Amino acid sequence: MAKLNGGIWNLHGQVYVSGFNYGGQFGIGEVNEVYTPQKVLEGIEISKIVAFDGSACYLDKNGNIYVSGSNGYGFFGEDFPLECWEPEQILEGVRIKDIICDYFGLVFIAEDGRVYKNCMAFKEYDGVKIKYTKHDMSNVYSLGENGEAYIDNRRVLEGIEVKDIIKNGYSNSAFFLCENGEAYAIGENYWGDLGIENMDYLSDITQIEGLGKIKNIVYGNNFSSYFLNEKGKVYSTGNNEAGQLGLGTSEGIVFQPERISSMLTNDNSYSTLGNITAIYGNSISTIFEEDNGDIYVIGDNTNGKLGITGI
Repeated sequence: MAKLNGGIWNLHGQVYVSGFNYGGQFGIGEVNEVYTPQKVLEGIEISKIVAFDGSACYLDKNGNIYVSGSNGYGFFGEDFPLECWEPEQILEGVRIKDIICDYFGLVFIAEDGRVYKNCMAFKEYDGVKIKYTKHDMSNVYSLGENGEAYIDNRRVLEGIEVKDIIKNGYSNSAFFLCENGEAYAIGENYWGDLGIENMDYLSDITQIEGLGKIKNIVYGNNFSSYFLNEKGKVYSTGNNEAGQLGLGTSEGIVFQPERISSMLTNDNSYSTLGNITAIYGNSISTIFEEDNGDIYVIGDNTNGKLGITGI
């Protein structure tokens, strides 16, 4: 199987490079452009490649990590040189099972459950198996297989089984949704998207109250949040620039969750919103599914993306 990642090819575990090599990420000993594919990491079978902003990271089938290119953001660790033009191994002696990367940094998940952000280990998690990890510029958030929740090097919400950690792609904040229907938030709340009024930043995990038992949370990339409770009622908060909160207006910011109570039907009349069983959201549009199978949409309808004509 062939996979291409930023000019770096993975052909059945063998790595070839071609194209723009401005950061030395190709690992060929120089930064010149490459017009004919060249093979690197000869004899090493690679299972995953992550390429980003003049840097590259390779995970081999044995759990070893190799890097090349720029370390200007410290993704390869504080003690690593600012650049390397040939692949070098990092985190030697640690078997890595996955790499996660975005503009916040690199996160390595080890087979023994340890989590590393930019090569710094946060916690051994006392033998807890990690189900998944998410991160931003402030924290690493990890969820254990039995609902254990961690932020960096500390266990949080002890005694409460967490079923999901919800983030959007841009904020330094997160929701913790628990099996008992409780919901908690931490981090930046400048848009009111965490549902806690009069708090720009939550330095401690804070419970979101007054919404009943929460069944699902949708956290949009535009800092709009939606809460679905067990009775099928939906609440929204945060950025409302395209009317995506469903509150009948497209003005301003909502700093505390408000219930979405009515809907516009096909005959342009308003009726009470029924029991909602599922919600889906992206940047500035949201879809609601009612228990009778009806679908409702709110938000940005540019180019008719919501399937509504004439609006």
